[in-house]
Amino acid sequence: MDAWVRFSAQSQARERLCRAAQYACSLLGHALQKHGASPELQRQIRQLEGHLSLGRKRKSPCLPFYDPGAPSPLYLRYYLFSLIMNLSRDAYEIRLLMEQESSACSRRQKGSSGGGVPGGIETGGPGGPGTPAGGLPQLALKLQLRVLLLARVLRGHPPLLLDVVRNACDLFIPLDKLGLWRCGPGIVGLCGLVSSILSILTLICPWLRLKP
Repeated sequence: MDAWVRFSAQSQARERLCRAAQYACSLLGHALQKHGASPELQRQIRQLEGHLSLGRKRKSPCLPFYDPGAPSPLYLRYYLFSLIMNLSRDAYEIRLLMEQESSACSRRQKGSSGGGVPGGIETGGPGGPGTPAGGLPQLALKLQLRVLLLARVLRGHPPLLLDVVRNACDLFIPLDKLGLWRCGPGIVGLCGLVSSILSILTLICPWLRLKP
């Protein structure tokens, strides 16, 4: 209850809730259209989505290119650029954490058994990495170790995991609106709803917010 009181008292809370409801309406409208719902019901859902969108967006003299009814291509390009920058920052953080985790695993492994691959997986075999027989298994093993290391890093840093998922979901919205990658209203609605829920979660639980 205390977390909800703190959440509702924040100025961003209403906007996040409206955003979640807007994309939920978009997803619902796509599902109703796919299952052959009545045109009147589809029209009401679209109207509700439009009202929620207008409730979130107001004209600003600092942003003359911004249209509250439908974001302009210039606004969408800025939005896409900011998401790419956020994902680049996430990738940089993941790389640093993976290097730190790999070094720590190597030190622990050397201290306990005097060498070997982190996790106790041996890479030796009859074929070396330069031979045709050993090249592909060696590459597959390295890829498996990297994936396991990535999963360990993300599992140990929930704020980073949430930020990656949220930015990745938001990325589909400007890509679809700009026509760079047509995802369809269903995917856009689902991604927008997931990212909105994650944003609400970071407001309710501030420790899940990624620190710069």
